[in-house]
Amino acid sequence: MQNALTSSTADPQSAVLLCVDKHIAKASSYFDYPLRKPQVTFRASGTRAGTAFLHQNRVNFHRILLQHNLHTYLSDVVPHEIAHLVVHSLFGRVQPHGREWKLVMQSVFGCRPSVTHTLDLSVLERKTWDYQCACTTHQLTTRRHNAIQQKKRIYRCQRCENILTVSP
Repeated sequence: MQNALTSSTADPQSAVLLCVDKHIAKASSYFDYPLRKPQVTFRASGTRAGTAFLHQNRVNFHRILLQHNLHTYLSDVVPHEIAHLVVHSLFGRVQPHGREWKLVMQSVFGCRPSVTHTLDLSVLERKTWDYQCACTTHQLTTRRHNAIQQKKRIYRCQRCENILTVSP
């Protein structure tokens, strides 16, 4: 079915939407329980491949990572996030990657219950900022750089314990 999904559409987002529908239908049939189709968005940021918002019945996927990793999304990321919604609908509040989630991943979706992804993040072209301490140069993310500039955070080197300052 995944080959049909990838070859039937050139648009990765459409392929993910079909995959979401397939997994919801599969879980509904397996548990003989009518699961609601979730809202699907493509605006995740950072390094998360996807996120399930349980109380909103919504899944959010990283558009850029999806474009570069369609097969992995269809085989791993979509089932992972849909399993969270299925578990929440059927069992309520439980451990995020507990036995219920593992059951859905393995028995219902036939997937390996992996908690983290191994996608290549270099496609994200994340900007880093050079910061200096007494012993070395550190690469900070834009989020940390902005927090320092706005005087909301102070970061220290774990080795020499000096406060990091932006390199000239």
